[in-house]
Amino acid sequence: MCMLRAIIIGVIIILRDQVTVTSFQQLPRRGSQPTKVAASLTFNCDSIHESDPIPSLLKPDQVMSFFKQPEQRNCAISGGNKNNFREVEITDKLFEEWSDRCKELGASEPDREKDIICKVETGETKLPGIKLATSVFVGTKLVEGNVGEYPWYEFTLINNEQRARGFGPAVRVFEKIMAGSKNKSCISSLSRLTAVTNADGHTVFKFWSDFRIIIPFPSIVLKILPVNKERVEKEGAEAIGKTLKKQTQSVLQTLQQTYVKGDTPTPIPVQRKWLKISKVIPGFK
Repeated sequence: MCMLRAIIIGVIIILRDQVTVTSFQQLPRRGSQPTKVAASLTFNCDSIHESDPIPSLLKPDQVMSFFKQPEQRNCAISGGNKNNFREVEITDKLFEEWSDRCKELGASEPDREKDIICKVETGETKLPGIKLATSVFVGTKLVEGNVGEYPWYEFTLINNEQRARGFGPAVRVFEKIMAGSKNKSCISSLSRLTAVTNADGHTVFKFWSDFRIIIPFPSIVLKILPVNKERVEKEGAEAIGKTLKKQTQSVLQTLQQTYVKGDTPTPIPVQRKWLKISKVIPGFK
């Protein structure tokens, strides 16, 4: 029972530890029939963060030229050049999923010829007897906007993969817990990076992140949690928000310093080797 309770708490911790600027789980496919569940946990965390000001007022075409540099996109998608990632082949299935996510979230329609999808490694989360590695597939689009508007990047999570390894009984307990959420989780995410003019007339980089996570669990799981459901949801959302804030501020600081100095930081290299997209394990983000 102690191991079970520790693993359940660890599941909540994963919500915090695997967050990157764009690392949120997929929505169920449109038209799918949700399965009724006895209970669920809901985490909501929307955030807006700004960089320090750039000591000048930038024009939209200046921002567009800056954003077109691959180093700036790579900085944003890797959480400030901290997470490994690679560009992957846009298969028919992956593009269809991306298009569905954009329609559901109100994002711009992806362009298969111009936009890219990256696989981001969010690192390993350590649970009692388990190490859980998570990778996320993120659709990345640069939107030019109308005349006079600043351009913006959109980052849409498409799906993810999880790989658990470690002590056999612990892995089986974890998989049993997560099996209850298979094909039922509803987790949406859309992040936007742009530039705006602040009240002092200076340009700042701005990052919006909007997501919601609903994780179904058997009632027995919620009953043995050490705290009540409302507290778990509140503390879980706060933990995610803190991690998201830290990584977002790292991105914004790097972009601001890069523009001011006119330098390009050493980015994590993008591996352009095409990947064979393996079957995604749905259910938890």
